[in-house]
Amino acid sequence: MIAKKKSKYYLTFKKETTTYRNTLLGFRLSLWKKTSEYSSSSKHSIYLKIRDTKKIEMQEEAQRMIAKYSQQEKLQSLSAKFSWLKTWDEVKEFQKYYTCVDQKIVENLVDKFVPKIS
Repeated sequence: MIAKKKSKYYLTFKKETTTYRNTLLGFRLSLWKKTSEYSSSSKHSIYLKIRDTKKIEMQEEAQRMIAKYSQQEKLQSLSAKFSWLKTWDEVKEFQKYYTCVDQKIVENLVDKFVPKIS
């Protein structure tokens, strides 16, 4: 059915990378259906994971902060990221990846953390 010359269905194969360093995260194979001459809709997608997206992106972001951010920008960025955390597990993960950026800022944020109740 997909191999027909005038088929409404087609496959795409795309590599997924991080935005900062273009680290390969995985591959996505998708089945699409043409809905009109200029549009298509995805019918099914398979993701082949190579690396943990969240972990790699946090590592790359920490490296970028170390290399390019001023002290004030580090404080603002880390505070903004930290404000979204709700549990101690998220705080521990944040501490693990961002302590290398500025240990004093991270320790100060962690010391003042109060878990948010949903």
